[in-house]
Amino acid sequence: MAHANDLRQSFVMKDNLHEDFWTDNTLDSDVRRRLVRIVMDFFDNLGVETYTIKDITLTGSLANYSWSTFSDIDLHIIVDFEDIDDNTELVKEMFDAKRFLWNKAHNILINGFEVEIYIQDESESHESTGVYSVMNNDWLTEPEREDPEIDWENVEKKVSWLKNQTGRAQRLFDDGDYRDTYEHVIRIKDKIR
Repeated sequence: MAHANDLRQSFVMKDNLHEDFWTDNTLDSDVRRRLVRIVMDFFDNLGVETYTIKDITLTGSLANYSWSTFSDIDLHIIVDFEDIDDNTELVKEMFDAKRFLWNKAHNILINGFEVEIYIQDESESHESTGVYSVMNNDWLTEPEREDPEIDWENVEKKVSWLKNQTGRAQRLFDDGDYRDTYEHVIRIKDKIR
């Protein structure tokens, strides 16, 4: 388990984008090729035509100055769900299930960071301070280095509360009180959200 100081250090903004991924604010060509290959492999195994891919984006902390040893590669595959079927909710559910199984079955690392794929409908908004188009090899949202203000005392209080609540859920479960466990976990989830 990570030490509290390691976790705090992970929130320190870096002066540069991660050097194993970026050169002069452009995605490394080998990394880019590997990301595209991962997407093609995912769609080949899925059995869905790849022409529906509108874009492939890299987002999250590795597309920003907030990367750390805890980062992963957030790879978004942008698709028009209506190109696949008019029932877009069903398409989303299918992609979510396939994505979950894919991420679970594949432990793909690039430069020591795990790749997590997410299929995003092109009409779905995605708010991030750094979004890079892998297909177009250009920034959609170029990150700006900005130091966050973090109230560590408040963070520690919330973490303590969360530990207590998850401990309570575990005790309920251990006692065989599954309905109360479920309801308690739903409350925790809603509070976190």
